[in-house]
Amino acid sequence: MLRAKEENLGQLVERLRLHRKRLELLLKEKQIRRSDLLETDARLNENLLNLEETRELKDQEALRFQRLCDISPESIEGTPSEREWSLQEALSLYRENHPLFRSLEKRREAWQYQKRAVEGLSRPQLALFTELHFGKPGLNSLQNRGALYALGGITLTFPLFQWNRSKRDSRIAELGIERTTNSLEERAKDVEETLRQTFRALESVNKRLELTQELVLISRQDLLLKERLYREAQLPHLDYLGALTAEESRLSQKEALSFLRESLLLRIDALVAPEPEA
Repeated sequence: MLRAKEENLGQLVERLRLHRKRLELLLKEKQIRRSDLLETDARLNENLLNLEETRELKDQEALRFQRLCDISPESIEGTPSEREWSLQEALSLYRENHPLFRSLEKRREAWQYQKRAVEGLSRPQLALFTELHFGKPGLNSLQNRGALYALGGITLTFPLFQWNRSKRDSRIAELGIERTTNSLEERAKDVEETLRQTFRALESVNKRLELTQELVLISRQDLLLKERLYREAQLPHLDYLGALTAEESRLSQKEALSFLRESLLLRIDALVAPEPEA
């Protein structure tokens, strides 16, 4: 945002300098008053002061960024851009990809598995078995030669002394599932409310950006009109200077809203936290 403001102020300063050169020529020909030149000098110096203050702020932020991140802002290539998620996409991606939500889901699954395991140990266990032997079974044990024979049956295992322990372990697992589910629901509600507020703010910023863009176009048309009227001596010089600086003000307002918009998109992206593409 500071870089964009610096560029806008730099362009305004150049236009004021160019305007001053034209005024000097007109003053030599005695087509304007000297006060017009003095007014331009005052406006030029004001914007030069603003430009220097903006550059100083930008340098301070660059040093602060380098101290915190150990990287110079000038070494970063490209322009960062965040995808514009819809609210439903953001909520869905948060549930699917956010590390905290996934860890809570896995914890709940672990409690559910533990509960099923405990309940399984307290239930009767029924099993079928078959065996193949070679020998002399039963009444045939007096025969001289052995033979192949098969045995089969059913076993029933019923725990007699683990009822209280099983109920206790099952209740512990149920409480774990309940606590984890509550944590999931609370976290989801908090994030959903934050996302809804952020999306409402983003919608408002987008509308303000559209209106500001229209104001920028109006300011440019107003500047061209007042420049023509001033050259025709139909408009006071201060009115023309006001139109000249008004355009820069609108551009700075637009850049500030664009920065706010990118910040909101970044906030949404941080909440959603999608998996990086391979």
